[in-house]
Amino acid sequence: MRGKDELAQTAITFNTMSTRLQKTNQALEASFDESHQIATDLTKSEQQLHAIMDGMLDGLITINQVGIIQSFSHAAEKIFGYRAEMVIGKNVNMLMPEPHRSQHHNYLKRYLNTKEPHAIGVKNEVTGVRHDGSIFPMELSITELKTEDERLFIGIIRDITTTKLAEQELRKLSRAVAQSPMAVVITNPQGTIEYINTAFTKSTGFSYDEALGKNPRIIKSGQVDEKVYQNLWNTVTEGKVWEGELLNKRKNGELYWEYTIISPLRNKKGETTHYLAVKEDVTRRKKAEAQLKYQNKTLIRLNQEKNEFLGIAAHDLKNPLSAIQGMAEYIQEEIDELPREEIVDSAKIIQESAKKMFQLVTNLLDVNAIESGKVNIALEIVDIFPIMQILVKEYSERAKNKNIKIHFEFSENNYPAFVDKHTTQQVLDNLISNAVKYSPHEKSIYTRIVKHNGTIRCEIKDEGQGLSVEDQQKLFGKFTRLTTKPTGGEHSTGLGLFIVKKLVDAMHGKVWCESELGKGALFVVEFPKQR
Repeated sequence: MRGKDELAQTAITFNTMSTRLQKTNQALEASFDESHQIATDLTKSEQQLHAIMDGMLDGLITINQVGIIQSFSHAAEKIFGYRAEMVIGKNVNMLMPEPHRSQHHNYLKRYLNTKEPHAIGVKNEVTGVRHDGSIFPMELSITELKTEDERLFIGIIRDITTTKLAEQELRKLSRAVAQSPMAVVITNPQGTIEYINTAFTKSTGFSYDEALGKNPRIIKSGQVDEKVYQNLWNTVTEGKVWEGELLNKRKNGELYWEYTIISPLRNKKGETTHYLAVKEDVTRRKKAEAQLKYQNKTLIRLNQEKNEFLGIAAHDLKNPLSAIQGMAEYIQEEIDELPREEIVDSAKIIQESAKKMFQLVTNLLDVNAIESGKVNIALEIVDIFPIMQILVKEYSERAKNKNIKIHFEFSENNYPAFVDKHTTQQVLDNLISNAVKYSPHEKSIYTRIVKHNGTIRCEIKDEGQGLSVEDQQKLFGKFTRLTTKPTGGEHSTGLGLFIVKKLVDAMHGKVWCESELGKGALFVVEFPKQR
């Protein structure tokens, strides 16, 4: 029995051990399966990590604590031009040009003295060197990781060559705009100034701080039609370019002309974000154009006057020349039969014709001298009284032919003025001569000389037809033909009063006429008494 009991006990023990062995085997199988799954997951994670690293645009490099490259992403390969197997296991210094290589070595050595890992993370601009030896700018950020065995550094690299080139171009453009001789203004869509360059400050007198935040209307002159500004605004808000000339005002109130081009600046969506105005000061050009226009008008006027002169010369010289020629031929043909009295009369006709020609030529020479600035004016203290007295006496004799009496009024016999003696005589002679020429027969002419408000005033008044308002407006013009005509068939060149006005102006005096139709004309000349 004992043997059976032992055998039974052994069987039980075997079954128990077999059951345990089965459980152990199951546990081992489960553990194996779990380890295999973990290994599979790790492999998958590693693959995903490598895929992420290779898909990054930025390069990723890991190095150990002595600077040996542990991993080199696909993007890093593209950036540096090395394949991963060419750099893994080598010192990271190979990717750095001098002096950065030595600086990095010393930096890493000092940094490793710290025991605690931490994220560096700060982005720095450094330079790298590619496989072909070319140096390029890059942005670098570093993160540190610490394992049980070693300290690892992860570097993220971004090639910023394109960015740096763009920045350089932007700086060039910025300097070009800032230093441009053309004024540049940038506003927001509402027209508020956000930028001006130095040329704008020089042109307008407004500083950067004074203009910033203001509207460009700070330089409006108020002398440009508002329709122009309305057209400007409508054009640029429609996305079009406006250009034109504007009369603006500087800070000191001075007016100036600008040629302006205003363009809308749009973003990628086509939305207007700013307005750019480029302005050129064209004040000098406008003045030059105005001067040229004035000179052109002057040339046209001079050409017209030349034609008028030729017409007047042809007409006014033709008649006396014809008379002289006719009388000379008549005397020559009839000399043997003409009585003495008739010869004398013919000689008088020739003499009068010659006087007309002489007067015309004299006037034309005077006009030429005045307009060319060749009139010789020698100002000095001259007594006007004897000049006036002699002229009145001379013309009183001439006026007897028309039964005209000339009166002379004065209160004393000393009227000193600061004038040119010969020029003064020429002026007064012309005015008294005109009074006789335009006075009807058996009328009177009244002359007067007085001291008036620091001047010597000479007045000559006739009892002729008088002058219309239209005639008075052109009275002192050149080659003037008036509706009023001489009363005795006398000759008029249309230059006498023009010469009078120019000569009086040259002596710093004044001359004018007061007249009404049917009531005669009063001519007044004021000569200065002092220098």
